[in-house]
Amino acid sequence: MEIYEPMHPKKGSLNILERSGLIGYIFEPKFDGIRILIYKDKDNVALFNQVKKDIIALFPEFLDLSAFIKSKSCVLDAEIVVLNSSKVPDQTLLQEREQAKSVHEIKFKSKKIPASIFVFDILEKDEVPLIQEPLRKRKLIMKDIILNGPNINIVPYTMHGKDLWAQVEKQRLPGMMAKESGSKYSKGENWAWLEINKKPMTDAVIVGVGNKTSEKIKSILLALYDPKIDNFKYAGKIEEKDIEKSQIKILRHLIKKNLTDKPIINIDAAEDVRWLEPSIVARVKFKEIVDGKFTSPKIARIRLDKYPRECTIE
Repeated sequence: MEIYEPMHPKKGSLNILERSGLIGYIFEPKFDGIRILIYKDKDNVALFNQVKKDIIALFPEFLDLSAFIKSKSCVLDAEIVVLNSSKVPDQTLLQEREQAKSVHEIKFKSKKIPASIFVFDILEKDEVPLIQEPLRKRKLIMKDIILNGPNINIVPYTMHGKDLWAQVEKQRLPGMMAKESGSKYSKGENWAWLEINKKPMTDAVIVGVGNKTSEKIKSILLALYDPKIDNFKYAGKIEEKDIEKSQIKILRHLIKKNLTDKPIINIDAAEDVRWLEPSIVARVKFKEIVDGKFTSPKIARIRLDKYPRECTIE
């Protein structure tokens, strides 16, 4: 079975819905979970995240997943999501599941806050690659082999983007995807897929902590990778008042593991910074970007499924 690289969307906007004579797109709700490729071979299933780590041990509720996939083997593109009591994807609960460490903790949380898989594409079926097939055909093949179960669902889609956006706002979903129905599957970013977020959100790297003299976190320094200079650039900071309590324990653990004496970026008042190796990725909410820096940023969740150098300047 071939090992695949996932296809990623470019940033889009609602302007696409105003294009006259818009045809050839399908629209899907966006869940903003853990992106995975599911590899099934007979009764065996592996869930590889974007850093190529099999994370099925973190989600024991998926151990019987093969029973809901009607093919001997396949590769599926999907997201792991944790829904809250309002049936809305919850970043905090997802982070709680992803950060679980011991077998006991993982088992307990899998029952307390179970995760779900939402499948939206198929790359291979019974050892036959499908990536050269148009998306609309892949969708039909995928629909034919997936049985809806307690922890697995097919992502619904429509040709009517405005109608879906109304549902996104009503159900408080993170956003939606717009995809060319004839698009082939190719690794990396591609304009054939567009990601439209309801609120500005992206991934950034935590490279420093304000307050060098103690373990108290006064602020968090963010950076984005600039491939033009092969280095990280300062992208703003999160003040102490904007750091949620649920993040503090996780951050303190990661900070201790990643301390370094080497400054990662150039900023004013660098003498009051504890520098960190650029390895901690956070999903960041913000109002806008001004002169390359986030305004009013907050952490949605700490990510374990993305490489820091993929957090690039748009």
